[in-house]
Amino acid sequence: MGDDNFWADTINLLVVGAILIIMALIMSFNQRNKKMTQSDKAKQWVAENAKAFDCWNKYVEKNGLPLARFNPLGQMPDESPAYEQDDGPLTAPEMNQIREQAAPMLGKGPVLRRWSLLEDSDD
Repeated sequence: MGDDNFWADTINLLVVGAILIIMALIMSFNQRNKKMTQSDKAKQWVAENAKAFDCWNKYVEKNGLPLARFNPLGQMPDESPAYEQDDGPLTAPEMNQIREQAAPMLGKGPVLRRWSLLEDSDD
């Protein structure tokens, strides 16, 4: 029975020692990391990713920006827009036709609350 306590105490000491070593390593890492300012971290990040930046810049020089053709702000003034111009607002007969087609698909229960995204409500 005396051996059981010895081994339990030994294991406890080993666990506590391992925890202390881990804590010391973490504290040492944090101290080294605190010495590095945000500016230094940014410079280090740029240096580590310089090859990727060069690759990206070469790609853009050769092919242009991806999806630039879909950006209306990137178009030259003489270029037409990437979409056709619509016919303007819907007419009253067109709105009635849409309402007639939608009516069978709408709910049949009572209206609990009515509100509009476009108008101020009195609720």
